[in-house]
Amino acid sequence: TLANNIATSIIRIKNKKALQESEEKFKLLANNIPGGVYLVKFDKKRTKVFLNNEFEKLTGYSKEDFFSERVRLHQLYHPDDKAKALQEIDKAIKEKKSFLVTSRLIKKDGTEIWIEEHGEAIIVNDVVEYLEGVLIDITERKKAEEAILARELAETSNKAKSEFLANMSHEIRTPLNGIIGFSKLLLNTRITEVQKQYLQTVNQSAESLLDVVNDILDLSKIEAGKLSLENSKTSLHTIINQSVDMVKFTAHQKNIELIVNVQEHIECNIWTDEVRLRQILQNLLSNAVKFTLKGQIELNITASKVRESKSKIRFEVKDTGIGIKPENKGKILEAFSQEDSSTTRNFGGTGLGLSITNSLLKLMYSQLEINSEVKKGSSFSFEIELKTEPCGNKNILNNKLKRALVVEDNPLVCEVIERMFRSLNLPCKTISTKTDLPSIITNEEEYDLILIDYEFLNKKVTHEIIDVVSQNQHRHLIIMQNSTSDFISNKSFKNIHNVIKPLKINVLQNYLNKINNPFLDNEIVDLTLVNNDKNKIKILIVED
Repeated sequence: TLANNIATSIIRIKNKKALQESEEKFKLLANNIPGGVYLVKFDKKRTKVFLNNEFEKLTGYSKEDFFSERVRLHQLYHPDDKAKALQEIDKAIKEKKSFLVTSRLIKKDGTEIWIEEHGEAIIVNDVVEYLEGVLIDITERKKAEEAILARELAETSNKAKSEFLANMSHEIRTPLNGIIGFSKLLLNTRITEVQKQYLQTVNQSAESLLDVVNDILDLSKIEAGKLSLENSKTSLHTIINQSVDMVKFTAHQKNIELIVNVQEHIECNIWTDEVRLRQILQNLLSNAVKFTLKGQIELNITASKVRESKSKIRFEVKDTGIGIKPENKGKILEAFSQEDSSTTRNFGGTGLGLSITNSLLKLMYSQLEINSEVKKGSSFSFEIELKTEPCGNKNILNNKLKRALVVEDNPLVCEVIERMFRSLNLPCKTISTKTDLPSIITNEEEYDLILIDYEFLNKKVTHEIIDVVSQNQHRHLIIMQNSTSDFISNKSFKNIHNVIKPLKINVLQNYLNKINNPFLDNEIVDLTLVNNDKNKIKILIVED
């Protein structure tokens, strides 16, 4: 009996010590959990057995407030969440299952937090004796979830808007084109001067609105993923010429020199989306003209061979405009954004041009590069890799010309024209002086082709040169003029020609071919002179 009692005592002492050690370990673990841990009796008061230190931080109340029953956990539930939370806990206890409740909790200072409460009943002899649980603060996670949900809703809404506008493209453009077309037709009828001014205002307003609508619809198509690129053979020179022709009148109105500088030996038959590449160049050139008050704008195009039938072509639009602040370079590529509010106020525009341009370039696996200095100018450039092949023959047909003289005050224009003549195998000299020019032309008989810049020379000098050249039918004069110039070529002189600046290589080649082969045009003219009954024909036109 004594031995048994001693053994039992020893076991009890050991178990008590083990229990104390287990309790200490439990408390240490519980106090290091990043959440409030509780153990309560399953009675009406939910008598507290244990609360960890984090419980105070989570609720703002002290452990003594809970142990003394001054405050109870269920009282802290948000009024809108309380009934549901208690109902879920009671149901789990009855079914003897663990529970997970998500609700808002009102802290002592009145602030609200979101918590997740993980708990379960402790069952002894098939009876619920205790409840234990952990409260975790999930406020930050809830905020993140709400932000993600708000973003998803915004993206869904934005996509729906973009798809709607992309689908409405035709319906919006058609009536605007009707206004523009019929107002132009009406302008050609017999109307008073006042009516003409009113109609011009209607026409200009409709065209401005169409530009804005086109920009918005293009952006919407890109956002909706409904814009796809074509890939067909086209001429690089055609795209360049059409892009430049769209802006040259506005540039010449501001007395800005427009220079097209294309590498001579570039392979100009290219495979690309002609419409979109032209749109990109027009956007960049229009921007350059808009933000340049004086000086010049260059369109520089170079190419490097990547491999057979593939070239990397670099396009650059360089201006002497107002420039861009370094911190605003990224901003100007955002939709509906310009460098600052004063830019929009002074120059107008939607701020979509560069955003659309950069989006189109992304579809071409490229991007816009910007270099700029405030009050000195900007350079916008990009590179695209395209399938290319060499252009046709650049030689002049039946060339009889020996040497050309170019009179131009802009050094870069002189350099570009010199390179053009060199590629056409025709020697060329440039001068930039006005003095004694007629006498130079008279004495220098070796110049059988002369190009002069009409804006550089005054009317008197120009007409003196015309008089000198017109006396010798074997010499030719090409007058380079702005689209706003008042000069009108004299059709009675067959060796005097005029061309709108900027001079382009294919235009120069065409002029030189006409000068050297005048019979090609004469044959066509002679056919129109035939006028007798035997050669008359009847033509039927069927048009719906």
